[in-house]
Amino acid sequence: MTERGHFPLICGLDLPALRALADRIAVEIGRRERKTCPDCGAPIAAKSARCRRCHMRAKSADPAFRERQAEAVRAHLAERWQDPAFRERQAEAVRAHLAERWQDPAFRKRQAEAVRAVWQDPAFRKRQAEAVRAVWQDPAFRKRQAEAVRAVWQDPAFRKRQAEAVRAVWQDPAFRKRQAEAVRAHYIRREQALMIDLDDDAVLVFAAARDDGVPCAEAREVALMDMAERGKRREAVRAHYIRREQALMIDLDDDAVLVFAAARDDGVPCAEAREVALMDMAERGKRREAAE
Repeated sequence: MTERGHFPLICGLDLPALRALADRIAVEIGRRERKTCPDCGAPIAAKSARCRRCHMRAKSADPAFRERQAEAVRAHLAERWQDPAFRERQAEAVRAHLAERWQDPAFRKRQAEAVRAVWQDPAFRKRQAEAVRAVWQDPAFRKRQAEAVRAVWQDPAFRKRQAEAVRAVWQDPAFRKRQAEAVRAHYIRREQALMIDLDDDAVLVFAAARDDGVPCAEAREVALMDMAERGKRREAVRAHYIRREQALMIDLDDDAVLVFAAARDDGVPCAEAREVALMDMAERGKRREAAE
């Protein structure tokens, strides 16, 4: 301070340094006048009602103030994100931070548990599925994704890393076992789906074809053809027996037809059933003649 008690003129200081100096001056003045913040008890300037921290805390309690501040921050960040250099610096800082955090096993465990917990929610899974389907409906998005994948796989170093990672994973016996079980379950479901509308004989034909190395689709076609052929044969046999039964009943009267049908239901062969019906018809004829 000068002899007159005034602070000298400060030149060449930036705004943060000037604010820090002002804070020290305010603290010094508040100490002289023995004035403190009513909220936290910190020394404040004579003209101040609160310290800066408590003042900002009181203002932040106002929702309208918080909304104005948030809007100002959003507008500022939107303007900053137009600068490619700023975006690159931010991305690099985030990558470095995450790389450091992921070195911590406890952090990795917490993240994995949090992700598993979120995906246990059926509503969340439904929203994610709907969002993914909606995004992939956009032809431009699909084109960008395809181009990005092709560009990545053009990098020999990336392909080498992927190959090494796959080889390393397949060295794990537990992983191989899980994969084998998944493949086995998939093929069982596929085979079951291919046999779902086949009858028992067609299923046997399908299984025999698969055992002979015939592909699934072709084995199913063979089984369907066999089932159709047997259906045709059954229809032909049924029609034949119907025609034969009709021929055996062609000269029988109504009562004799009923006798013939009853005998056939009891397992009597066709010829014998016809003989029984003819004998019944003859017996009834004799009785009618005797009655006349």
